[in-house]
Amino acid sequence: MRKGSDADNGQVSVSVVATLPFAVLAVVVAVQLGLVGHAAFAAATSARAAARAAHVGADPEELGLASLPESLRERAAIESTADGVEVTIDVPRLIPGLPRLPLTIGASLGPEGVDE
Repeated sequence: MRKGSDADNGQVSVSVVATLPFAVLAVVVAVQLGLVGHAAFAAATSARAAARAAHVGADPEELGLASLPESLRERAAIESTADGVEVTIDVPRLIPGLPRLPLTIGASLGPEGVDE
């Protein structure tokens, strides 16, 4: 004996097809947010390294770039300011057609050499 009818089976298929694009979109958004978090963490680490280098008289750009992952170095810019150092990187894009998203993180060391 069969449960349900053929019309019910078709309804389940339509429901799956209707919700699948939203599920894929949710996964893409979650992965892109993960990439933003990774880029922010890497830029903050690079900014702290560059600020320490500037504090001791070394080249902040060289050490800041060296502390970035290779995938983020290509389009990174490190700028010394009066207040410290700013690192600007482009967040990696999951979908190539998305607009460029620059992210700037700054760091400075106070007179005692402690991150402010």
